[in-house]
Amino acid sequence: MWPKWLTGVLLVLMEAWSARRDGHIRFLKLQIEMLQSRLPGNRVILAPEERQRLMKIGAEVSHGVEHTLSIVSFKTYRRWLLEERGGRTPGKAGRPRMTKSLRELIIRLAKENAGWGLRRILGELKKLALKTSRSSVRRVLVDEKIIPDPERHAPKGVLTPWRKFLTMHMNVMVACDFFCKTMWTPLGKQVAYVLAFVHLGSRKVFLSPSTLNPTDEWMRQQARNVGIWADEEGINLRFLIHDRDGKYSEAFDEHFHHDKGGVILTPYGAPTANAYASCCTSLAA
Repeated sequence: MWPKWLTGVLLVLMEAWSARRDGHIRFLKLQIEMLQSRLPGNRVILAPEERQRLMKIGAEVSHGVEHTLSIVSFKTYRRWLLEERGGRTPGKAGRPRMTKSLRELIIRLAKENAGWGLRRILGELKKLALKTSRSSVRRVLVDEKIIPDPERHAPKGVLTPWRKFLTMHMNVMVACDFFCKTMWTPLGKQVAYVLAFVHLGSRKVFLSPSTLNPTDEWMRQQARNVGIWADEEGINLRFLIHDRDGKYSEAFDEHFHHDKGGVILTPYGAPTANAYASCCTSLAA
């Protein structure tokens, strides 16, 4: 029979070893969490052989890995166990890769048919008995800097004709937009209008005096004022962007018409086409 003092010493040593083992486990789990946080989508997809190696070591502890498993969820691990007991062989992880010929066909369809969007391209591929997903086609188009859907806002990084035009003429382009404020006057509650101009290249801003009634004469005067401001700031004002608000009179637009530029009207219902001026007026308001 073991002496009591020896039993006590063994218990102390076992507890010390257990604490050290738990510290090692926490240390390893923390490293895995740090690595996962740097992965795209924070997801790790295991190959079939990696999955089998993990389950083989898990079998050594009777698959009691609920508190130590972090690379996948324990629910996934239990599903693997059921599949293994049912005799199912794990297949390849992830989606099947798109073939080079299919990718080239998608790019060709998009480039030769500028008005086609995702739905039309998918429909044409279906006619040819070629199967792929909407997200896969979209990813191919975005990678090639092609608009996935011409009828909607293009994703960031895709160079549309409008974005290309703005990029090329930033230093000779000014955008304008109205913002208004409700104010109390001796005549009661009225709305004051201010016309804001922003130079796209330098982001310099010119604000008109406020008015309660933006008449044609007032608009003509603001056209002259912004011209003087542009000359003082050294801005070559060739193009003026504004929306289709009825307050922009013909006389106002005529002031900016010349051989090398003029007024550019944004499309109907497209506030993003005049995003620079809209952002400026929203901040001012």
